Amino acid sequence: MQDSIYSSKPVAEKTTRHIIAWMKQQLEENKIEHVDLVSSKENLADVFTKKRVNADTIIRTVTNATIEN
Repeated sequence: MQDSIYSSKPVAEKTTRHIIAWMKQQLEENKIEHVDLVSSKENLADVFTKKRVNADTIIRTVTNATIEN
């Protein structure tokens, strides 16, 4: 997906095309500086989309209102 953000490579999944388009627009308008690829361990969204994922990271992020590296 990161390749699609920084190039004209089309996204195969129709459901993520609008997200990619939004991210490209945010980059073009300098509303975000860059998009980084993160490991599954660091991916906050995995807790909502996958089974048997450790929820500690999302709980800590919501509790502290910060994203820790």
